[in-house]
This record gives sequence, C-alpha cells and structure tokens, in this order.
Amino acid sequence: PIQAAAIMLPILLVMDAVSVYLYRREWSREHMRIILPAGVLGTAIGCATFSLLDEHSLRVILGVISIGFVAQSWISKLPPDPTPRFAKGFFWGTISGVTSFIAHSGGPPLYVYLLPLRLPKAVHVGTTVIFFAVVNALKIVPYFSLGMIDLTNMVTAAALLLVIPIGIVLGIWIQRKLSTRWFFRVAYTLLLV
Repeated sequence: PIQAAAIMLPILLVMDAVSVYLYRREWSREHMRIILPAGVLGTAIGCATFSLLDEHSLRVILGVISIGFVAQSWISKLPPDPTPRFAKGFFWGTISGVTSFIAHSGGPPLYVYLLPLRLPKAVHVGTTVIFFAVVNALKIVPYFSLGMIDLTNMVTAAALLLVIPIGIVLGIWIQRKLSTRWFFRVAYTLLLV
C-alpha cells in the first residue's frame, strides 16, 4: 500500500495539473473556503499519524462511510441544498485530507459533503479537482521525507503516465454527455461500489 501510494502521487499530480487547467473557471469558491482549509488540516493529521493508521482498517471505515451515506441518501430523499454548511464541510474536508494522505482515497468523505449539494456537474467536478490538486501537492514533501518516493516508484509512475490523457478525455466526455440526473446517479453508484 505504501509503494502504491508513492507510485500514484506523481500520476495524480499530472492529472491534477491538466484537470485544474480544464476546470479553472468552474468551481465553487463558497464551498472551497470551507473544505480546502479542512483538507490542509487533514493532510497534516494524515502525515503526523501515518505510521499509526492501518490502511486496511481505513478501507473498512471508508466503506462504511460510503455505504451508509448512499443508503441514507436513498432513504431520506432530501431536496438538494447548495447552501455552504461550515461544520459539515470542515469535518468531511478534514477526513478527506487524512484518507487522501494515507491511501489517496479522500473522495468518499468529500462526496458526503459535496454530492447532496447537487452543484452543477462542471462545478462539482471542478471543486473536487481543485481540492485534490492542492491536497495532492501538499503530499510531495512528506512523501519524500517518509522515504516513499524512490527511483523504482518514479519509473513505474512514468510508465503509467502514458494512459492519463485517455482517462482525462474520457472523463470529460462522459461528464458532458450525461444529464445532470444521470451524472449524480452514476456518482452515487460509484461511491457505493
């Protein structure tokens, strides 16, 4: 898991750079003011507690969060409310920073906050992209200091970089083709999976 995280970081950074450029005008500043400082805090907590946290336990916790959130959203059927909620956003942004640092799996906690807002598709994606671009950039120095990034991991990452353009183009095409209703259905389904 540690080697996989180290290999993924350069790949994520390249994806982030391209995605930030593509979504640079489509993101929510109101929500970013809440989740980004929380993500920075969560990244610091993840770095400080890295050796104490068990990745397998983290996977179980993320699975419970994801399944519980999707089940709750199916049961409650609350109408979308795009109003920024500081406590909820800060909590889930912090958890996202921690889980992102440890296993690049910050998506589920962040989506617990973002998905119910039902932001426009591009704004939802752009907000997510910019959040993780900053969080991933913050991981560079700690990953080096923890000895996670070495020549073997960088060579493996470089080989995998070749498929990034395909994934980005496919993702943008899917986001543009799906209706808003299907976009969120797919998002919730993928979160459940």
